[in-house]
Amino acid sequence: DGLPSHGVMTLSQLQDGTIWAGTWKGSARFDGKRFHNFAEAPGNIRSIVEAGDDLWFIGYGARRCRGNECTSFPSISLRFRDGAGLGPDGSLWVGNNGLRRYVDGAFSLVDSMDVLALLVEEQGIIIGGGRSHKGAVVLRDGQATELLPEALRSFHYVAIFRDHRGDLWLGGWGSGLVRCRAPGDCVRYTTANGLPNRNVSTIAEDERGHLWIGSWGGGVSHFDGRVFQSIVDADGLLHNAVQEVLAATDGSIWIASEGGVNRYQPRLTPPGIRIDRVTTDREVPATDVSMSSAQDYVAIQFHGTSMKTRPGQIAYVYRLVGYDADDNDDDGWQVTRSREVVYEDLPIGDYTFEVQAVDRDLVYSTEAARVQLAVHPPYERMSW
Repeated sequence: DGLPSHGVMTLSQLQDGTIWAGTWKGSARFDGKRFHNFAEAPGNIRSIVEAGDDLWFIGYGARRCRGNECTSFPSISLRFRDGAGLGPDGSLWVGNNGLRRYVDGAFSLVDSMDVLALLVEEQGIIIGGGRSHKGAVVLRDGQATELLPEALRSFHYVAIFRDHRGDLWLGGWGSGLVRCRAPGDCVRYTTANGLPNRNVSTIAEDERGHLWIGSWGGGVSHFDGRVFQSIVDADGLLHNAVQEVLAATDGSIWIASEGGVNRYQPRLTPPGIRIDRVTTDREVPATDVSMSSAQDYVAIQFHGTSMKTRPGQIAYVYRLVGYDADDNDDDGWQVTRSREVVYEDLPIGDYTFEVQAVDRDLVYSTEAARVQLAVHPPYERMSW
């Protein structure tokens, strides 16, 4: 396939649409059919950055290339892909034994802080700290301000991303995925929320506004703000140790891993959904259900169908309208991998149970399957 090595550390799409890969043994350009080795690039590339007419290859050493003419900067090195990036003015910033900026043909030291990841913005530079400072800070006018609450400062963050809504996302070793909407206003997502692995290596956003999260050992996760779905080696991923995810301008998702490069095209065919049975003190028709409040148990079983999603991977979102919405800030919707939902001790009232299947590509059933549920007083309490 033309790659210098199967160990691919980074991917980059240039302004002209060309996709480049950086590997353990050099770099290659994709021509639409295969990769072609670029002999001028160094080895062990962690980041490829386009800066005007220059193309930077940064890893164990850096090289600035304009066409086939390249200049080397052997003292500049990089540990993680997000340790280099462009500022709003187009200048290159690198986290290398401190924070450095490329100006007038040379790198100048801006701050001595150990940097694993950075995001340069108008309002400051967001930095994921290394040995000298765990957690993340915002550096502005030489002053560092803590970004995270105390409970989230014990991790090394190596991925930093700002989505189209303005939310900031961070990930790293053991941290899971962290979303911040303001300094201190942060939420952490872990395996308890459906993330398959807490060691996050990369974060990207596709044209639907969904996040793609790569991890070391957990493959790639896809997140729409409610449901996590994953792609792993059982789905055809070359390796579960993912180094970078690139959302290309044509809608395809490119995944760099220690096994090579996958190009993935999400398919938007919705899954099917049906309700199989409803059980109270006995099995009842799965349409309109009437039950006494003395029957303190109702179980609803359902299943989704998807030709592109492996068994057990389909997720479900469900709610009991008139009940779940009272204590849930997501319009009552809850997520499960189970094909059964049980409610106990429902109050007297009228409810509607709704469920949708969610496939591997985070496509939801076109319409929810529904059951009308009426809970009435026990017969001995009813007036005649």
